[in-house]
Amino acid sequence: MQRETFRKTPAGLDEVRTRGRGLDARTRTLLILANGELSVAELAARVGFDPLRVLLALAADGLLERVTST
Repeated sequence: MQRETFRKTPAGLDEVRTRGRGLDARTRTLLILANGELSVAELAARVGFDPLRVLLALAADGLLERVTST
C-alpha cells in the first residue's frame, strides 16, 4: 500500500526560517507540519481541514515535494 506524504524542499525550509512570502497562518502551519512522515490524512486530522489543495499549491510554488513510500 502506497502512502503519499509531502516534505519541505530547501526553499520550504528557508520559508519557515524567514517568513519571506508572508503565508497565512493555516498555510504556514501546514508547511511546518509537512515532514515527509505524516500522511495527508494525518495532516488533515492535525489542521482540521482537507489540506490537499494547499499542499499541492505549496508544491507548485517549490516549497514542498511529494514523497511516496510503501
